[in-house]
Order: sequence, then C-alpha cells, then structure tokens
Amino acid sequence: FFRSTVLECPFVRRHLFNRMSPTYTMLQHDVPQSGVGCHSPYGEPPSATISPIDPVGKQVGRWCAMAYKESARPPPVSGHTTVVIGDKVFQFGGLLSEVTLCSNELWVYSLETQQWSRPPWTGPTPPRVFGHTMVHIRDVIVIYGGKESGNSTSNRVFLLRYLESPMMWEEVTATDGWGAPMGRWGHSALVMEKVPMTQPWGPVHKQKPDVQGILFFGGMTPFGDAVDDLLFFDPTALSWTKLEPQGPLRPAPRRRHTAVQHKNKMYVFGGLTCGHGREFLGDLWALDMHTLQWECLPALKDESCYHHGARTGHVAAVHEDSMWVFGGYAELPDKGKILMSDLHRFDFEQKVWSKVDCTSSSESVPSHDHEHPAAESDGISYMDHLTFQANQRVPPFRRTCTTPHARTMATAFVYNSRLFINGGRDRKTAVACDFFVPLPRRPRTLMDFAAQYIVDHCIPCAGGIPSEVQDLLSGLHTGSMHERRVGEQAMKARGCHPGHHQQHHRHPSTPPTTPQHPSTALRTPSSSSLH
Repeated sequence: FFRSTVLECPFVRRHLFNRMSPTYTMLQHDVPQSGVGCHSPYGEPPSATISPIDPVGKQVGRWCAMAYKESARPPPVSGHTTVVIGDKVFQFGGLLSEVTLCSNELWVYSLETQQWSRPPWTGPTPPRVFGHTMVHIRDVIVIYGGKESGNSTSNRVFLLRYLESPMMWEEVTATDGWGAPMGRWGHSALVMEKVPMTQPWGPVHKQKPDVQGILFFGGMTPFGDAVDDLLFFDPTALSWTKLEPQGPLRPAPRRRHTAVQHKNKMYVFGGLTCGHGREFLGDLWALDMHTLQWECLPALKDESCYHHGARTGHVAAVHEDSMWVFGGYAELPDKGKILMSDLHRFDFEQKVWSKVDCTSSSESVPSHDHEHPAAESDGISYMDHLTFQANQRVPPFRRTCTTPHARTMATAFVYNSRLFINGGRDRKTAVACDFFVPLPRRPRTLMDFAAQYIVDHCIPCAGGIPSEVQDLLSGLHTGSMHERRVGEQAMKARGCHPGHHQQHHRHPSTPPTTPQHPSTALRTPSSSSLH
C-alpha cells in the first residue's frame, strides 16, 4: 500500500525530501559516537538548509559556536534579558564586566542574517539595570524591575513599542487595581495569553473580564528579603493584582530562580533564599494556572556534584515536552565557589530529570576575557575561597572556547529546535562566548518519521526513495491507529478492502514480522546523552 500509494506519488516524494533537513538530526542512536560528525558507509546525510543557523552537519547534542558576521555587537553582559520575536532577538540591559556598571542599551540580533544592530528609538531612556524581566505581549515588550545601576531596586515599568518606526519607549504607572508593588529584582515573568475564568482569578476579572497579562513570581525586595508572591500585570489597563495561591503547599521565597510555562502550568526551579541562613535550592515546583495550586515535583539531585544540583543564576527554556536547564552558581559550606556549565533535562510527562552530555564544537569562539582557570570537571568549576579572593586582584586572561564556559546570569531561548545560551559571567567578568546546541525533535507525522529515519541513518537520497526507507514504510501500516485510519480511508477511495491490506500490499523484501510503532522505534533514549 505504501509503495503504491505513498512512495510513488510525486507530490509526496517532493514533500518528503523537502522535510529532510538538519531539523531532523535525530537522537543518533545508530550514528557513530565520536562526536566528530555523522559519517557512515552511506556517505554524508541529506540536508536542506533552512536558514543560516541550520548549516549542514550540526548534530543533536553538539555545541555550536554562534557566528557573528560583523564586529559590531553588544559588549559582554550578565543579568540581561532577551526575547525572541520571529527571527529577531531583542536584548536589553545587564551588568558589564565591571560589576559596578550596568547597561541600558537595546540590541537586536537577526537569527537569519547573523548580524547585531542598534535600532533607533524615541521616548524616555530606561535606566541602566540588571536582574529585571522582559517579556513580549501583544505588540509591546514589557520591562519591569531590576537593580538600577547595580544599587537601588526598581519597580518601574517600561513598554517598548517595537512596531513603531522608530521604536518608542514609554514609562507607565499603575492607574487601577492594587497599585504598583514595591521594587524587586531576580524575579521571573511569564505571559498569560488568556486568564482562566476561575475563582482564584476573580480579582483580575473584576478589573477587566477578558484580559491578557504577565504573571510575576518571587524576587528580592529593597529590604533584602526574598518573596514568594504572585503578581499579575495588565499592560493595557495598567493595573496590578496580587493573587492568592490556593492550598497549603507553596515554594520557599527565592530570587534568581527560573520559571517556564508548559501547557497550563508554570514550573519554578532553583534559586536562592535570603538572610543569614541563605540556601541554594534545587527544588522544582509547578503552579496550576487555573487553580493557583502549587505542586512539589522531584528535585534535581546530581550526586556527582558537590552541591547535588542546587543552583541559582541558571537559565531554563522549554522545547517540546521538556525543560532544559543550563549553568548556574552555588556555594559550599567552606565558602568555595561553584560555577556550572552542565545541561539537565526535565521531562514534563515522565517527571524525571536526566543529565545531558554534549560534545564540543568543531569551531571555537574567538579569544575573549575569562577568569583564570579553576579546577573544572564534568561541567563543574570549583574554586576555594582563598583562590577566589586572590583571583579578584588579577586581570582576566584571554582564551578561546569550544563549549560554553561555566557561568551564571546568562539568558537562554529556543529557536528552530536549538537551545541558545547568551552572555553571562564567571566569578570575575562577563563572558562573550555564545553557543547553541541542536535538541532532539520528535517526528509528528509519517512524513516526519520517514525524513527523520533517512537523516538518522545517513541514507543518500539523490536517486529517489532509498530501498531501506521503502522497506521501513512498508512495515509501518499496522503500527499507528491514526496512520491505519488514514490508510484505510485512502484504500477505500481506491476501491480496496482494508481487510486485505496486510496480505496483498506488503513489500516483498519486508519480513512478515510485527512492525514497530514509530514512537517506540525512535523514542528518546533513556540515556542522558544527546549524541
């Protein structure tokens, strides 16, 4: 059936080949583990460049140095923010290498042309700030809070109307509702496209029945206290609402944690408590956005680490059904300083953590400032207290990198199934080594699955559909109920009886064995390695 109905259709063949691109660089369970490339007796895998950041040969689980076509680029910063709109990355603020100085520069990076630019703008200049939040909602970018010039804690809100020409900054103040909250930094923010019509959200709906807005959690106040409150801001009505979590469970107050959204839940991971008994956290909490009830999930416990996975100043991003966590900072009881460049993955469906091993880039980032080397192993950089004190008195040194250096206060985002790590700082200086790593992407349809299989097994396709793929597709027709229904409908349209499908249309070279379901044949491997 597949040979006669699917593979022989010119439209389907073109459709299949058009989908064979680096996006389908698979989990590579059958690809050599050297990390050098995807070599096999079949030759180089087929590829079709989607964009300049999708060059041929970029493997899942292999770090790739960011390419910048021009010398004009922002200075190295940490504690800055980025948002992705289309193929553009907007970056604002952050600490410069000199920790007493902050930036208030707005930069835009094109993921297609690989070029940085500083767009013209009008309006009031936002303050020099770090530790703020920046999100994109409707047709504006919203910046809130942070530490201005590294000193005072801010509660100011700025809107960037990026569609205007030139772009326009606008500072806004609360005109309705609860009033502006006290300043904070090291907090988190998520966009809510639609506020649930549930009882816990009643105070918001009193302000405006049909509303979109921003949900803020945690952070540190001007008094040096960490908080655990939930705040909602409507950028249209310019109103703030304090929300009350339901139920007895809630996370500890914290700052410099991460918060990501998956489906109807907000996931808060890690961070740092405040006060004399401050604690580095490795716990994970999920907030149901409909009921505003917290749920405690398995914590990150990496027994190979000095700190067992707890961290602050890390970054996190969502890709498909997983959260990807990179880097961060922690301290030991002996005041030793730990920086991380490890990558961890949390599966939302299975509710399990795994450590991800990535290989080095074939190209290095140009020479840039770093602190002097520390004892570093398996993504963990350790420096005892005395060495740390001495290191602060010497200038940074120049080095090149083929993997992201251990860091804190970076930013991360996912674009085109790639996790990007931007900026951050080591214990001494802001670093200028930016990387991305291709992430595994599950096939969605039969065409996705076939294209994935071709790339995964490095099968050349210049001369037409490979026989290996014909054999594979011929055995798939009983694997998926959805595909069976589609196949039966197509057969009925051709005047065939579905009951005789298996018997008369199996490819001669396919053994009469039970076929494997696509989702089990190419399932994400249980090992923590991506390559």
